Amino acid sequence: MYFRHNLTTFLETSWIKTLYFNLRYFGWKGFSLPVIVGKKFKLKKMKGTVILPESFPKKIFLGRDDFGWMRSHGYWCNEGTVIFEGPCFIGNGTRLTVSQEGTLTMGGNLYFSGNALVICRHAIRLGGDSMISWNVTIMDSDLHAITDRESRTVNSPKAVLLGKHTWIGFESRLLKGCQLPDGCIVAAGSTVSKAFDRENLLIGKVNEILKNKVEWEA
Repeated sequence: MYFRHNLTTFLETSWIKTLYFNLRYFGWKGFSLPVIVGKKFKLKKMKGTVILPESFPKKIFLGRDDFGWMRSHGYWCNEGTVIFEGPCFIGNGTRLTVSQEGTLTMGGNLYFSGNALVICRHAIRLGGDSMISWNVTIMDSDLHAITDRESRTVNSPKAVLLGKHTWIGFESRLLKGCQLPDGCIVAAGSTVSKAFDRENLLIGKVNEILKNKVEWEA
């Protein structure tokens, strides 16, 4: 099993992209290759900053197929700040966009199944030991400004904050203002755009608490 896993990693990796990514963001320290970039993961904008913990983990994967059917291309489009707090798995088809003023923080042992869309213009924090299912959208802005008659913006970006050990069901949408404490679950196909203050909630539909005091295992 160990050999098969390492063989799959080797075959799915673009070593040219991997070397380019690591040297661009980490200089000579990048030769340890803490970030592995898959063949189906496009590096569109290699600007901004990437911050790793001092331990410099070697298990950050950008673009992997953990299921055998995630074949679409993902991409990296960074002009702001991306912070990895530990190991992270980002499946094929996941699109990460961070604007110049944005900060995307990803906790340790964060898992993206694939085909997710993350657009950060302000602040998005995804807690560690969390699982993001496929086709999930996470956005901290409306992308287009709306103004009143006095030319004042009425839809400013708001941070998206996920606690530790959260599970986001497939095809869910986490929109600006979403705040989930530790241990929460978002049911498949749900929309969350408000702050919750209790841990271990099951949230579904549109900002609706379905159950309290729930627990889940990966």
